[in-house]
Amino acid sequence: MLDSILSKKILTMFCLYDFRFLSIEIDETTDLETLCSAITSQTGIAREAIEFVLPLDQKLDRVTATTKPIDLYLDGFHDKPMLFIVKQGAIIQTDLKPQIPKSVTDVFQNIKVKLKPHMLRQFVSNAWYFVTNEQRIYGTALDGIKNYGLMLNDQIVKGRDNVSKLNKVSYGISGGLEYHKLSLIQAKEMAMVKQLPPGTIQQCFSVLEERCTRMEATIGKLAEVADKITTRYESVLKRSREAVAHQLLRGYDQHDPFNLKSLDNRYEIARVQILEKNTHEKSHIDMLQAVYECLKKRDILLRDYSFKELQQQLIDIRREMQEIRKALDKAQEHAEKFKKDLAKMIVEHNNSVWSLLNQGSTSNTSNPTVSTYNGNAAIIPDIDRIMGSSSGTANGDLPGAPKFVVGGTVTTLQNSLGGEPISKSLLCYGEGPDVESLLTANQSLIMTTEDLLKDGFDWMK
Repeated sequence: MLDSILSKKILTMFCLYDFRFLSIEIDETTDLETLCSAITSQTGIAREAIEFVLPLDQKLDRVTATTKPIDLYLDGFHDKPMLFIVKQGAIIQTDLKPQIPKSVTDVFQNIKVKLKPHMLRQFVSNAWYFVTNEQRIYGTALDGIKNYGLMLNDQIVKGRDNVSKLNKVSYGISGGLEYHKLSLIQAKEMAMVKQLPPGTIQQCFSVLEERCTRMEATIGKLAEVADKITTRYESVLKRSREAVAHQLLRGYDQHDPFNLKSLDNRYEIARVQILEKNTHEKSHIDMLQAVYECLKKRDILLRDYSFKELQQQLIDIRREMQEIRKALDKAQEHAEKFKKDLAKMIVEHNNSVWSLLNQGSTSNTSNPTVSTYNGNAAIIPDIDRIMGSSSGTANGDLPGAPKFVVGGTVTTLQNSLGGEPISKSLLCYGEGPDVESLLTANQSLIMTTEDLLKDGFDWMK
């Protein structure tokens, strides 16, 4: 039977809200819902308001829905809690009454009554246990508050990546918009160089610039929100670190706020008197005085301004952290939407500019400008010039060109060369290379022209 009792696993917890220890028997089949139900029945804290805080001795970093209570059990760890319980929105409830043993309260009601030896023995033992337990509870509460602050600080630090991601997206969208505005300026200058109608240019680019202005205002608001979130994040991170480094949480395990050394001396004196049967009417007074001093000190510690300030600071940090998380999620959602809107707007603007420039190119092709040759008129004559009915300059009137008259004699190429044989080089323009070399050079020129056109199209995109 003793082995069966010793083999049981008891999960030791400490509830900060109730300021007391809790113990629940667990096994491999115990789930988290069973644990929460037991906590609710013992403390009165609603299921949705229960928060678990893990001490530093735990291997797990947090309690999730899939965590089993058996995973929280620490073998040989019964003098300290294996788990802290915190109520959302509060840490330690106000006006928390101490749990004084009945034998001690009876003596308080009849201080002058001499206690019988067995009653004195019970009173002395209960008084000693009460004072030592109060100091243990106070030290455990400070330990739980510190672990709660460390948990909040860890959650805040892990949220830094999301804040940095929001800033990167915000700056990226702003940079993309600025680059697009510069592209519009270059496209507008190109349209003016192509001598497109000013009205068409103004009508097209005024719409594009107006959309850019609206998008810039929207992205500006996003950048402003990102800056505010970053400022609040840095502030709450700083305050969480200050809370963890609070003076009450420094070396609290070495303090003796209830003066246990004096209590042990009083307890030894009373115990010796009982053993030697040397009790009298005031044998219980010293231990009663120790209990009174403990209650007075307890009230001072729990009502201490810095102690309440520390609790409120942690509550505010948690609430602000939740608000930052909500604002961050909403801002990231809008940032992704703005990024897609910007990409869509850039594509639409590029299509509009491309259509405008293509329209200008088509107009120039349908109404080509007149080419000149050495400052003279067009080298492509009309039918009147060919027929000799025009007084303008024709091909035959060009300097050094052969005379050609309709109905006149025609001189062959061989006769014009003085009867010399015709070589392949003379079939080309001027005195250049032969036909094969000219075709090769012409093909190279075509490829170079295509590369230039491709580079121009890529630049316009």
